Amino acid sequence: RCQTNKRSYVEVEYSKSGEKNKKVFKDTYLGFNHILVIPALDPDSVYRYSLSATDLNQTTVYSEQYVFYTGAGNISLIDILGSAAQKVFGWALER
Repeated sequence: RCQTNKRSYVEVEYSKSGEKNKKVFKDTYLGFNHILVIPALDPDSVYRYSLSATDLNQTTVYSEQYVFYTGAGNISLIDILGSAAQKVFGWALER
């Protein structure tokens, strides 16, 4: 999700950590507020990405590079919450 101060088209360039091939996902919406949903990511993986925005005058600006983690693919919300509780309160539960 990102915002621009001019009506722009936005695209995200991303790659899985350790891979050289970058992929590009383009938003076809010309506007100020953008939400990009990157399709078909691998579970339990780290990705690097950067954004670019191009306005109607063909001026393009680029973001810095960011990183995100997709999480395990076959884990339930209960497992995630249980793991988080164990990490935070584990010291109290071990007594």
